[in-house]
Amino acid sequence: MADSNPIQEAEASMANLLLDEVTGEKVSKSELKRRQKKREKEAEKKEKAAAVPPKAKAEKQTSAEDDEANLNPNVSNLSHWIITRNFYASQSMNIG
Repeated sequence: MADSNPIQEAEASMANLLLDEVTGEKVSKSELKRRQKKREKEAEKKEKAAAVPPKAKAEKQTSAEDDEANLNPNVSNLSHWIITRNFYASQSMNIG
């Protein structure tokens, strides 16, 4: 049958493994290179993120129509609100 011993095969495959110093695992050469590349990319991302100053929050810009839609007409400015609304409504009719 087979002359090879499973123990010898396991020992031979273990001899080909390299130590991943970060995790302490024994992995193949290609897996070790892949992990090292991934760690390098993560380190570069962290450096870039640290170099970029934090962005100040931009104030929300609203249009006049949005402002008008969000108006809360109370009793003191109700008439002004109605006049303004009617004015803009008549302007939009004149354009078309």
